[in-house]
Amino acid sequence: MPYLIDGNNLMPHIHAKNRKELLETVSQFAQIKRVKVSVIFDGAEEQSFPDGARFKGISVFYSQSYSNADERIKKFVEAAKDRRNFIVVTSDNALANFCRARGTKIIRSPEFRTQIDDTQNTQIELNKQQGVKNDDISDWLKYFGIDDTNKL
Repeated sequence: MPYLIDGNNLMPHIHAKNRKELLETVSQFAQIKRVKVSVIFDGAEEQSFPDGARFKGISVFYSQSYSNADERIKKFVEAAKDRRNFIVVTSDNALANFCRARGTKIIRSPEFRTQIDDTQNTQIELNKQQGVKNDDISDWLKYFGIDDTNKL
């Protein structure tokens, strides 16, 4: 199931200092879980990851002029052919109610933080059991064309 994440809403729950930190954390989750993720931020886009860009496998979007991220998420949900396949991550009650009314699953930001932590802990344990080193993971990501540096 693809995730639509209210970026500014999630940021304080994962203690991210900036958008890039949030994207780093979410991209690790997406890679481990092998899920599609789009993060929608309020405010102006950043040059390093403009609207519609991909950052380590994550699609990045911003609120549109004279609007906010919630409205952009609503547009994504409305445009979806099968809204039941989306998971919207937000703690904003109005957005959550809107999405639920359209059949979209909601995960509150603190709950998603727990999922991220659980996923990372499980991956660490698997790596220990399999003897996988972080350098190996980085090499494999490069082999398959996934850039694990700070570049887009």
